[in-house]
Amino acid sequence: MDAGLYMKTWEEVKDAVGKREIVQWGIGDFAPYCLELLHRHILEESSDVAFFVSRDYKITPFYQGKCVHNKDVLDRDKHFVIIGTLYYSDEIANELVCLGFIENLDFFKYQLLNEMSTVEYIELYKTKFGVNSNIRDRTDKLKSSVCRLSDLFAYTRWTTLKGNNEPLLNRKYWEHVYITQVLFENGMLKERKRGIGFAVGLERLPALFAKHGVEVIATDMDKDSNNAKGWIQSDQHSEGIIDNLFYSDICKYSEFTKNVRYITLDMNNIPDTIRGFDFCWSSCAFEHLGSAQKGMDFIIKSLDVLNPGGISVHTTEFNLSSNETIDVPFNAIYGRHFFDNLRIEIERRGHVFEPVDYRLGDNPKEDDVQYYNQPQKPHIKVSAYGTVFTSIGITIKKAKLKNR
Repeated sequence: MDAGLYMKTWEEVKDAVGKREIVQWGIGDFAPYCLELLHRHILEESSDVAFFVSRDYKITPFYQGKCVHNKDVLDRDKHFVIIGTLYYSDEIANELVCLGFIENLDFFKYQLLNEMSTVEYIELYKTKFGVNSNIRDRTDKLKSSVCRLSDLFAYTRWTTLKGNNEPLLNRKYWEHVYITQVLFENGMLKERKRGIGFAVGLERLPALFAKHGVEVIATDMDKDSNNAKGWIQSDQHSEGIIDNLFYSDICKYSEFTKNVRYITLDMNNIPDTIRGFDFCWSSCAFEHLGSAQKGMDFIIKSLDVLNPGGISVHTTEFNLSSNETIDVPFNAIYGRHFFDNLRIEIERRGHVFEPVDYRLGDNPKEDDVQYYNQPQKPHIKVSAYGTVFTSIGITIKKAKLKNR
């Protein structure tokens, strides 16, 4: 089974279904959107899926009489299965393969719908839960901010930052959207601009910036360093191979090779030769530098790489349980006091620290918590180290040269 073989159009889905009945496996949070999209694009107005499959016996009234709990009733000659969940899609796909079903011929995963209609999905989500009362006015520039689901509804132009297998409603995706939107609003995503990214891992950001004509230097720790081993094992390091940062669904290879270079760099020791950039960024990186203080030192020193008036934008972990910073080995979860002190240090040097919007979102999905040592699921908040945290983005503008 090749999970990378995705259908790209609804017509291809219709052709694969043929005369078979459609069965939806999954009755969780994402099932209603999956069903709605099927009604819009495949099912006749008066028809419905044949039935739902679920291993959960606690079902809502909507699914009463429509849900079966025995997968063995599935017949590939009679049924085409849509996996209508994001949480256990790979596990379900493997069960279908054991029953003789073939991916893309007899079933497909709900993630495919994100490829076909991410913006449409967002509109469905907004319709169900209503427009978030904290949704940003798109005419206002994005400042420093904690993670809010509503931003993903407001800034849909950056949906290519979400990979095919990555969840939409997720704080890591928010971080990349935040960084990109800040740079876009400050006029940085255009030709002849220069940007440098720290600890880029396998981010899609360099490819997106290259598409806009930006000259990008992507950096990360030496692949042979002790600290790099864990990131490589978890598929969060490019291993120094620049082509691992190329994404064909974002930009052309010619655009990528023209605009992107890769170098190794220690964030705790930025060389004096790294200068002359219009912007710099990092995504959930400076909390891993060894201590909370080292993270602050990096933020301040990152301004040295910028031209006057340049933009420094970074995301990290934000403690929701208290205003204090939790400093554990190779990970810091920053509290509000840290950002208050950082702002003082930045402004004391004459730069502009964009004030932080600490308001949390009021969408019901904001309360989904990912617990460490449990299977990954889409989430805005994480519980670990005895606290609950989310992401935060900070934006700093380097002081401009004063007129003499």
